[in-house]
Amino acid sequence: MDEIQLIRSMVAETELPKSDDLSPVRERLIAAARTETSPVVARRRGRRFTLVGAVGIAAAIAAVVVLAPFGGPAPSAEAAGVLRRAADVVRGLQEAAPRADQFVYTKTEHPDGVREAWQSVDGTRDGMVQNDPSEEPAWLPGCRDGKAQATKGGRPVPGRFTDCTPEPAYRPDMPTDVAAMLVFLNRNGLDDLDRSSANDRPVNGEDVAYLLRENYLSPQSRAALFEALALVPDLTLEQDERDAAGRRGVKISWPDTDDHGGGDLILDPETYTVLGSEDTAVLARGVVDQVGQRP
Repeated sequence: MDEIQLIRSMVAETELPKSDDLSPVRERLIAAARTETSPVVARRRGRRFTLVGAVGIAAAIAAVVVLAPFGGPAPSAEAAGVLRRAADVVRGLQEAAPRADQFVYTKTEHPDGVREAWQSVDGTRDGMVQNDPSEEPAWLPGCRDGKAQATKGGRPVPGRFTDCTPEPAYRPDMPTDVAAMLVFLNRNGLDDLDRSSANDRPVNGEDVAYLLRENYLSPQSRAALFEALALVPDLTLEQDERDAAGRRGVKISWPDTDDHGGGDLILDPETYTVLGSEDTAVLARGVVDQVGQRP
């Protein structure tokens, strides 16, 4: 049974919850999406990617057909094949899970320069982002007991705190199979939108790229993410493309639609490592014990 048949059978066999059952869950999801922490330079805001609870999962499974509608445009066979091969390769990797007290280090190249970031694995420790070597680094306050240190101009404000929800750089609860990953992407991708309807919008390519660029994911979660992307309609594949650092790879692109902008990822053609995109390059990533260390 392939992925589409699996999803179809799940939709047919599962009784969807009533509207009254979904209302509390919808309210919690909207509230979580709109929760704000103190502003931080160059940090993505509002993108929490919180997993959906058990109530409402059946409705979310039904909504997955938006990503790969039955009878609709089929994904590019060549692009989908590359993504599935990437999933097979990545799934076989052996990587130790980081400790909660560690930090995910990411060095990326953007049109405006090179950025280095140290993000707390569990979201409770204070991290840092360096956007320009000539400027002071910005502080990334950790969220402890629902409170985070307030910041101004990237620096902590003594004695002032804001309400918060931890934003971990590593998610051990990320889905590891394609059906659950489709649900996760469909329900949690875009900021400040009610995505509890069966008419949810398709996955945003930039959401996927953000997860792969900025977060440390287990091999199983990365594999599931590649497999989920293989089901998105109208993918395109371009050989011998270059990322922002000039490295050659294969480019997988998502189309620009009325619902969201297009996105792309450039992969190493042999290892399927995510190199970046046309305007972004992941130069280094790893796990370190403290802010300021490099792998």
